[in-house]
Amino acid sequence: MKFLLISATVTIAILDSSAAADVLFAPGSVIGDTVGGDVNDQAAMTNQSGLSGSYVSGVTTTAEAMAIEHGNGSSDSYFVNNNATVNGLIDFDLQSVREITSLALWNANGSSRLEQFVVFAATDETFSSLTQIGSGTQSVSGDGLVQFHSLTQTETQFVRLRIDSYVSDQRQLRLGEVAFGGNVAAVPEPSQIAAILVAIAGGGVICRRRRFQQDA
Repeated sequence: MKFLLISATVTIAILDSSAAADVLFAPGSVIGDTVGGDVNDQAAMTNQSGLSGSYVSGVTTTAEAMAIEHGNGSSDSYFVNNNATVNGLIDFDLQSVREITSLALWNANGSSRLEQFVVFAATDETFSSLTQIGSGTQSVSGDGLVQFHSLTQTETQFVRLRIDSYVSDQRQLRLGEVAFGGNVAAVPEPSQIAAILVAIAGGGVICRRRRFQQDA
């Protein structure tokens, strides 16, 4: 019994060091928007074309993503309307169910950036059933900079971004990149698996020795 308890404790301790990692997820695509005005390049929000460095969805950590910038005027999405405010909805399909915990927004041009927003999770692509999972203000004003906004931890495939206001003197909203931070279960390293096997094997040897001594 002690052998089982020791082995289980060692295994849990080792696996605990491989806890879920906070990584960046790329939205698969934009599947709808109601933002007023002309859309210059909708796909530029999700294809990393304007970033100073690429990231690997589900692998690159959110901490590593902080060092990636967006080029001002380089492959950003324009939402232009000369007669009204540029408010509305942008719907994303993550392609599969993800556990998301944050929203990452890159400014293209800080003087024409998104300002206040609300984020919803939807049960399907119709977006008929919504749950609010966060809201915030893009306070980072520098060109090309990213800001992470905390969301209620949620498992979903479909996410809606509602734009409530933006900062601009030209009635023009310019979005850089949009992505989501979330959790992915880490796979134990080979060295950790080896440590688990050694712990179990060692416990087995001790158990056999005790049984041998008792029989003697």
